[in-house]
Amino acid sequence: MTAPTTHELIERLRQGGHDAFSPLFERYCRRLAVMIHYKLYPGKRRPDDVEEVLKETFSHGLRELNMFQNDVHCSFLNWLSRIADSVIIDCASKDAGSGAPVNILIEREDVKAFIQNLDSLSEQHRQVILLAKIEGLSTREMADHLGEPEESIALKLRQAMQYFRTLDDWD
Repeated sequence: MTAPTTHELIERLRQGGHDAFSPLFERYCRRLAVMIHYKLYPGKRRPDDVEEVLKETFSHGLRELNMFQNDVHCSFLNWLSRIADSVIIDCASKDAGSGAPVNILIEREDVKAFIQNLDSLSEQHRQVILLAKIEGLSTREMADHLGEPEESIALKLRQAMQYFRTLDDWD
């Protein structure tokens, strides 16, 4: 017997099959935790902080599951990642209200330099880097999204990354 697909698990959850949550959580927990870790401000990368954001992300996802549309432009992991982004922002807002130090990314010099380097790229190169490295799309997903052959996308991404690396030491 093969394991149920993500789509099948989501449909079971939508129909009230709460037993589908555990396999869905196990399937995405580790990858999402890594993504959350790197999205958090370095001072908030403790395992407890990552776990708190992870739990809140899945909680929001479960409540909003009917909003998820399974299509080529948004995988379930990407959808959860966007929810995690909102949870992280909410946590930062709460920290700001408590007087705790909060670093807004755009104010950090390294992020400003990164954005400036991105801005110096052509629109095509910037787009493929953002889709691949920030959105986390595969070459196939980017090809579907942009309506271009995978080979063309792979070549554009390679060229963009080569040029981007010449701008600064960003790997």
